[in-house]
Amino acid sequence: MISNQHSPSKFVFIHANKTGGNCINSALENYGYKYPNDNGFCHKDISFPHSQHWTYEELSKVVNLKEYTTFSICRNPWSRMVSYYRKNVCNPISVAHVDIEFNDWVKMAFVDKETPEYIPRVDKRYSHKGSQYCREHDGVRNIDECYYYMKDNNGFISVDYVIEFSNLSNNFNNLMGKLGIEVVIPELPHMRSNVKTHNGKFFKINTYHDMYNSESVDIINDAFINDITLFGYTYE
Repeated sequence: MISNQHSPSKFVFIHANKTGGNCINSALENYGYKYPNDNGFCHKDISFPHSQHWTYEELSKVVNLKEYTTFSICRNPWSRMVSYYRKNVCNPISVAHVDIEFNDWVKMAFVDKETPEYIPRVDKRYSHKGSQYCREHDGVRNIDECYYYMKDNNGFISVDYVIEFSNLSNNFNNLMGKLGIEVVIPELPHMRSNVKTHNGKFFKINTYHDMYNSESVDIINDAFINDITLFGYTYE
């Protein structure tokens, strides 16, 4: 999201997938553009069309980020990938859909790298919106580290503020206070263990730990080593 000229303080929100960013976008819908690509912020070198998930590097091509307050959200990768699996992989109408159990999917996604995220495609659902939506792209960022979204082209985290998902409301409210913006973040939706996923799968779990075996714990540890190191996450 890029703030518009009516915002009390100019900001850019870098939305890493499955970090509660939709709630942030909803809270700030009157202050900026959730979809920069639809509002004149385009660049020939950005192939990923879904601009609500553009990275720091991509957003730096369409605005001078030094003129904005920038922020993003990080999340424990073990928890985040369970959320992604239940919301996207288990959804038969999602481009990420694979009919596979969780621990097998972790290996398929992060060791074999054979899940749909790695397949280049044009998203024909949106190609009518203009040439910027007709570019071939993959969806690897959807299962990449939060670090991937926040780093600059030198590999350094360059956002001004990183909000931790487990304390999202408090940290977001504090940041909005600094920016002079009065908004209330909506309550985060939770896919509870007593709610079936899109194709009828039922997960009787109390915590994300219930989804993992020892092999998949280690696979996530290796795949998300930057997030784990930079933000101090552990599986426990």
